[in-house]
Amino acid sequence: MENLLFRLFELLAESGAVATGVTDAGPYPVGARYEEWFSRGMGDRGGYLGRHLPLKESAGNVLPSARSVISAAFPYRLADWGTAGTPAVAGFAWGVDYHRRIGALLTQVARQVFPPESYRVVVDSAPLPERYIAQRAGVGFPGRSGNLIVPGVGPAVVLGEIVTTLALPVSPSPEVDGCGSCRACVDACPVEALSGDGFLDTRRCLSAFTTEPAQPPPDDVARALDGRLFGCEECVRVCPHHHPAPPEFSDPLPPDRYYALAGLSFRATFGETTIARLGRSRLLAGYAYSLIARADPRVEKILAELSCSVDPRIEAAAARAVRLRKEYS
Repeated sequence: MENLLFRLFELLAESGAVATGVTDAGPYPVGARYEEWFSRGMGDRGGYLGRHLPLKESAGNVLPSARSVISAAFPYRLADWGTAGTPAVAGFAWGVDYHRRIGALLTQVARQVFPPESYRVVVDSAPLPERYIAQRAGVGFPGRSGNLIVPGVGPAVVLGEIVTTLALPVSPSPEVDGCGSCRACVDACPVEALSGDGFLDTRRCLSAFTTEPAQPPPDDVARALDGRLFGCEECVRVCPHHHPAPPEFSDPLPPDRYYALAGLSFRATFGETTIARLGRSRLLAGYAYSLIARADPRVEKILAELSCSVDPRIEAAAARAVRLRKEYS
């Protein structure tokens, strides 16, 4: 078993993982934490997490007869426009959709280590409490922002898991208070979405509104987008544990293309990325909100054109953006 584990970690490292660990398949005592989050009104009890909460308490709900879960963290480079302003697309969304990319890497590793039918690969694609599992597997510790922080790397990571029916030796999971009195992430959040005790208010989080826009953002949140089209990385950027990853992918929407977005082919621009999940309608509605605080002279013309869209979602968002822009100025 030790040889199998050594080979597994070796292959994961070769695939780009910067931290790996193993924990058991549960039960996971995560229910109370989620219930507190719901009771504070920060999350939607009737949404996906609320409906699937009981499933998160055991990896056996993802793979029958599961005995172990391997957690792996893969780094990404934060987006940076320099003096051009806030990047439109967060770094985790650059390149091929990380769900598919990391999923393919983990599947390739699992096929070389585990018997067929004895594993399932998960990359935010099943009801697993991935950050809790990563913490329990010794991959990292929970930050004040709620992000998982990998020692020596920071919070700029995406997580993936291999759930298996094999019983593997679990990794040590030391208790770490890596944040101490630091509140850099809490203070940096543009919309005060971080409570400071690990909870994130999805009613205000810019990343939540741009990556999973179930409803339009409140007025002050819409104004705070300031060019952010997909994702927000402020809490990650200011973390003292953050160490920049080397460049790997190119920005799908650099400054010159950001202001030309309405005329670009959605499929050609975002077809392979995580952004493709939004669809053109939701993306352009969010684009209208992202333009509210931009000072570029092209903004007025862009919003006027979007206001004439035959898509009611885009038309409504653009009209509201025009109104908020006038109030903002």
